[in-house]
Amino acid sequence: MTGSRITKKLPPKPSKKTRGAVSTTKRKPVAGEPGRVRRWLANTAKWLVLPCACIWLVAQVDWLALRAEVQGVANKPLANISIKGEFEFLAKERIQSIVSESLNGNFVDLNLVEIKQKVEADPWVYDVRLQRVWPDGLVITVIEQKPIARWGNSGFINQYGALIHVDNNESLENLPLLFGDEHLSNEIAKTYLEMARLLASRGLNLKGVQVDSKRSWELVLDNSMLLVLGQDEVTVKLQNFLLVYEKHLAGVKHKIKRVDLRYESGLAVEWYEDTESTKIVSATH
Repeated sequence: MTGSRITKKLPPKPSKKTRGAVSTTKRKPVAGEPGRVRRWLANTAKWLVLPCACIWLVAQVDWLALRAEVQGVANKPLANISIKGEFEFLAKERIQSIVSESLNGNFVDLNLVEIKQKVEADPWVYDVRLQRVWPDGLVITVIEQKPIARWGNSGFINQYGALIHVDNNESLENLPLLFGDEHLSNEIAKTYLEMARLLASRGLNLKGVQVDSKRSWELVLDNSMLLVLGQDEVTVKLQNFLLVYEKHLAGVKHKIKRVDLRYESGLAVEWYEDTESTKIVSATH
């Protein structure tokens, strides 16, 4: 036994090719497996198709019912018409009559543009606004003209200086009266407003304006005083008059019949006591 070698047998090392490697061997299909998959898909499809079909059917029924309801409402005639606005010179019944004559359709087919044009054709109407109110209503808001002065016997100047013709302006008898050529109406209205402002600053009110064919201006104040301005620089002449008025004439204004402002450096005053006499007053003193 002496000198003999004992060798320990170790387990074999794993091959490098198989260490940590993943097998790529294909699994053999199990018999009958494709058929089971197809049957599962078919059953699943049945359960999906049935709810979807039900949902589609309900949606169709709801849509048809909604469409029928909308059509029923759309074919309704107007049942509620409301007319709003402040009516001072225009009768509300007049608007009702115009609208009634224009109602030739149901709620949807109603021609709002046509109704608006017919209402605005009345000279006392400045603007009109129409609005449908579901399901069978119509709201009409009327904005009336705002006259600031009469024009002759058959018209007035509105708040924007436009000349509006009417059949009769007797209802405006408390407003100032303007006379002149119609093609000068805008200029006359603008100048009138400026003159009225200047006179009001001195406690005087403008009652009437007349501009003749030669564009010569005459003003009538509320105390019947007549101011003759002539043709040129009429606003400047009125300002000069007010300077003299404050210094010399305010205390005797009830005695003044007529003031002629056509002089270059003064004015002539005609008094009620003696219509033959006049007094020249310098506008610069």
